[in-house]
Amino acid sequence: VKLRSWCKYLLKDADVDMEEQNWFKLKEKFNSKAFICLLYAYIKQGLQQTADFETRCLSLKASSLYLIAISIHGSQAFGIFQTGIYLSVLELLNHTVIKFNTTIEFSPVVSSNYHTLYTCANQVLDCLSIALHSIDKFVVSDDMDDCLQNTMHTLVCLTCMGRKSFTLCKNLSFDTVHVNPCISIALNSYKMIKTFVKLNHEPLKNLLDRLFRVVRPLYNLTLNTFLDVNLGVEISNVRENWTCFLLSLMQEFDLEAYRIIRIILQKIFLAVHDSASLKLKEIRLIQDIMVQLEGKYFSDMVHWFMGACYNSSFQYRSCALEILHKLLTDDARRLVPCLSTGNQPLGSQFSTPEYIIGIILNRCIDEHPGVKWKVFSILVNLMTSQSEPIRNVFEKIFVTPYEHEDTITGTLLKSVDFRDILKDPSLQPLPSGHFIIDLIRRTLKHERVLYRKSALQLLCHILCMNPKWAVYENSLLILEKQCLNQHTTIRRMLVNHFTEVVTRHPDNEVILEHWINGVLTLVVDSEYRIQEEVSKKLCNIILGNLINYNEDLSSSQKLPLTILKFLAKKGLRKNLGHCTRKWAQTKAIKTQHISTLYTYLGTEYNSIVWFFLVTIAQSSKVITDVDVIYKYFEENIHLNQVPDDICAPLVMETLGCCIKNIEVKSKVLAIVDQIKEDISAFTLPVSLLTSACNTVYIGLEYQDKDTLQQTCFDFFAPIMDNIHQYVMSPQFQIGPTENELQKRKLYLYAEAMLFCPSKVKPETLERLEKILGLDANTPPSTQMNAKELSVGITILMRRGVQDDVYSQRILPSLMKYLNRIQHPAVKMNILYGLCDQIFNFPNLIEALMPEMYLNLKDENFKLRSECLHMIIGWIKEDFLRIQPPLYFYLAILMVDKNTEVKRAVFSFFVNCAMQKDPQICLKYFLVSIFHFNQYKGHRLSEHILTEREHAVYYVGGPSHGDTRFLIYKYLLELIKDDQKEPLLSNLVTHIITSITRKVPDVVLSESGNQVLRDTLRVLACEELYTLSTKTALTRDDEDEAEEIRKLIENANISKSAKAKESRRIIIKERIYRNLLELRILLKKKNHPMIVEFYNVLCLLIKLYKTEILTVISESGLMPDIKEDLVSWRNQLKGNPRKSPPEKILDRSIDNALTLLHNHVNNIHQSQNSTPNTQSSSQSGSSVKSAGYRKSLLGIASKRKTLTPPTPGLDSPRTAQKRMSELDNDMRKRRRDMS
Repeated sequence: VKLRSWCKYLLKDADVDMEEQNWFKLKEKFNSKAFICLLYAYIKQGLQQTADFETRCLSLKASSLYLIAISIHGSQAFGIFQTGIYLSVLELLNHTVIKFNTTIEFSPVVSSNYHTLYTCANQVLDCLSIALHSIDKFVVSDDMDDCLQNTMHTLVCLTCMGRKSFTLCKNLSFDTVHVNPCISIALNSYKMIKTFVKLNHEPLKNLLDRLFRVVRPLYNLTLNTFLDVNLGVEISNVRENWTCFLLSLMQEFDLEAYRIIRIILQKIFLAVHDSASLKLKEIRLIQDIMVQLEGKYFSDMVHWFMGACYNSSFQYRSCALEILHKLLTDDARRLVPCLSTGNQPLGSQFSTPEYIIGIILNRCIDEHPGVKWKVFSILVNLMTSQSEPIRNVFEKIFVTPYEHEDTITGTLLKSVDFRDILKDPSLQPLPSGHFIIDLIRRTLKHERVLYRKSALQLLCHILCMNPKWAVYENSLLILEKQCLNQHTTIRRMLVNHFTEVVTRHPDNEVILEHWINGVLTLVVDSEYRIQEEVSKKLCNIILGNLINYNEDLSSSQKLPLTILKFLAKKGLRKNLGHCTRKWAQTKAIKTQHISTLYTYLGTEYNSIVWFFLVTIAQSSKVITDVDVIYKYFEENIHLNQVPDDICAPLVMETLGCCIKNIEVKSKVLAIVDQIKEDISAFTLPVSLLTSACNTVYIGLEYQDKDTLQQTCFDFFAPIMDNIHQYVMSPQFQIGPTENELQKRKLYLYAEAMLFCPSKVKPETLERLEKILGLDANTPPSTQMNAKELSVGITILMRRGVQDDVYSQRILPSLMKYLNRIQHPAVKMNILYGLCDQIFNFPNLIEALMPEMYLNLKDENFKLRSECLHMIIGWIKEDFLRIQPPLYFYLAILMVDKNTEVKRAVFSFFVNCAMQKDPQICLKYFLVSIFHFNQYKGHRLSEHILTEREHAVYYVGGPSHGDTRFLIYKYLLELIKDDQKEPLLSNLVTHIITSITRKVPDVVLSESGNQVLRDTLRVLACEELYTLSTKTALTRDDEDEAEEIRKLIENANISKSAKAKESRRIIIKERIYRNLLELRILLKKKNHPMIVEFYNVLCLLIKLYKTEILTVISESGLMPDIKEDLVSWRNQLKGNPRKSPPEKILDRSIDNALTLLHNHVNNIHQSQNSTPNTQSSSQSGSSVKSAGYRKSLLGIASKRKTLTPPTPGLDSPRTAQKRMSELDNDMRKRRRDMS
């Protein structure tokens, strides 16, 4: 007790002295050997396991006093510093460290004693540092090694304590940031490391190998979330200590130190963490170290990481690629060839951006999906980099070889493995651009959206760099088609990156046309954010580059006019109108833009500007200066005898939209009076009559709204009377040649009907019906010109809209007339009129649809396009549902010869059909196989083609097999991944099983053969199989960490998920067994479809190797299938003229045979390695593997109840018994023969 009170007294004074760092004031207190021995005894007593926490802490403080006494006054107290005394110091040091670790590990660490523990820790570190400074250099190295090992043990313990106690930091409130004990321990530890290095009593390598165990945990300790958020200044101090430590090593030991640092970097790299955040910190740590290296050492380390990109572990490959990416983007100018230093381990000529990018490109062919995606994301970032060395490398690939060529030529140069370059340095590290484009095309077939998105980004960056690649391998057509991708992320990405290609090359009209076909169709996309994005991009291009007219416009200044020209040419006024409405809402269109557009009137851009002005006028009231428009109308239309057919309707329509913006009413009246005179005199062309009548109506409404109806009647009634008299006269006939005046009068009558419906006389309509030949007994005359005939039909249809009684009388005649007439323009007018009648007679659609189906394949493109858009409009307005046969006809249009029709159909499926019913393609996929082949007698054969439909829509028979297969592939692209497995099950259950039954539902007749062929070709199509199917079965065997993680996840899944997974595997096994039954049937009949069957089998072996090979083994068909595949391989090798299915089989048969061979070997090995009973050895490895799968999924007990009975195949137990019986029969036969 006295000793304890005396120690407390001394420790109180000692704490004060220690804070002042004045160690020599302790001389008077530590001048006797008796005191030191007494203190030693007290420390050993206080560190007993029975001691309480306060006693242990006090003993730890006393141990620091003991060490100070020995180190400062050892020579005075003992004379010469003897080895025995020194060893006693080491013994006490070791004892103290062990007890201290025990205290940290087992004591209840709470906030009350948290600071006490860390105070002890820092005191121990100080004492260790002082003791090491005082040790004589003649001390034996073994003792020094013991001291260092004990000290390292202490540092590791302190680091672990800091990590364990990290959560307590959040609950403590520090007055100042610098008092954080974790930071204090880290800084003291770095000081200790410097002390170790300066002692230099052993080889540096041995010392640093032990130091590494402390350095890395200490560094990670300072990079946790709490420190990152609150203690940024302290982290920089730790990093500074770390880098200073490495720099001092390099200055003192140079090459030897570099070799040690190289080992440290390699160890950090090999200890890379799975967590993305921690991996990022470790990469940052490696980068911090490499910054301190000199040029030759830096290059050599880069060379090592380049080799690590070919490591067997995918995690190391991915991490090495990330490190090279960081070095390229941050330190590209340091990446220069290393000069030879005469030391073999150092230096490399390959640590340049050219070789590094070559390695990254070579890793595009990596088998692991995670590494491949990492490579694509790195390449996308590198191609957007502003670094000159990086830009020069990519220009060397995509630009420089083709500077003096108009098109892309040359041969495909593949990427070279870096290991081959090391053997032969003359090899070119960079591949050709052809290789990368082909790689992008292959990647676009991948199931993962991220892969396709990165590949498309890469393609856009290549086109930005060199537009000559636009025509290579239909690159632009790829981008245009992907704009209709069902995934929103891809469409959004293309809006940004494809637009960037256009702005980089504004004078390239080929790129611009594909951009309009792809991106601008997304103005009406189902996703609102994409609509906004497209509108914003188009606004920036058109309004942002618009300047006053001059003859020397640059390419970017001509870009808005070129875009408007293409929009007008393609008739995309509605799409532009969507954008202008949004611009008007956001007030993006300003008055100065209109004034700028006026400067282009009368130039070569005249019609384009009027197209833009009328679109703006319909969506906003920005156009206030109407005098310019009226002046142009007066000079070029009103006073011109032959106005421009293109500009005149646009000018008249613009004037009608802007007439309300004129403040002076007298001007409005003057304009209206002039137009009324032209209308009454029948001098206006037909193209201007609609807009002229609308302008008059708007002007009269603006003049006096109350008397509008009467004023319109007063103006149009005399005109209608005049035209009525003309129609009733004997000279009115519709001949083969056009009568311009007669056409104007008929068209004006159709327009006037809208304003004065009461002036329509029945006699006029009857006369028109007789002239047009609407009587069923009178076929329409082929001698009548189409335009006047169309106008006559329009008059009748408009009257039907106004009068329901007349509509019911005229509609049957018009429907028959539609079937007999051949003029496309007349057909379109009838369809427009019937479309207006739908609101009054919804049932009319059912009667109209057969004719609409035929018109979808009409030779006239405009008629087909209008019919398609009408049907799409009806579906959007819910007047029509997507069901057979409409679904089949739209699917056939996916392979139409016209690109615009295909684009419209794809856009409809993505933006409308899949939104209304996400399972529509899954629902009708099987039905479409029966329908396209017109198989009769099956319950899925819902629609049989009529004679007229058969001539247009029949795609059955062997000659149309490729067409059907292309349709199926397009439909599979629309089907989501989670729907593909049910589709696979349905194909086998409803078609394959139906064929193999004793009483088959599907008979192998002429059409039945084609149903089977289509089914097998779809089953052999990789688009049918989901991502989880592929990646789970093509994973590398070396990815042990990934497999362990998957197993842990599988162990934690719920019971319902296990049951679902077991159900899925059982369904798969049933599918495989049904397919094997089909093989037996096809071989028995010697059916030609056996080639397609083996294509399916080879693909399934590739994708489901474990499961399907087990099923083949259990069914006992392994030798037969192997023999068949060998026979087919030999047959195909000698056949130069192979059919397409045979070519596919030739490519896949070798891989299937290899897998079969490996599986058989595994079975034999398992039989030989397990000495078991005769019955178990006869069952073979197949039964064992099936049992292993059952035990892995936890469904062994449920197998009997869950497995459905499979006709024609034995269960594993029956097969085992049968094999045993066969074996016994063979033995008997051998005995008889002997």
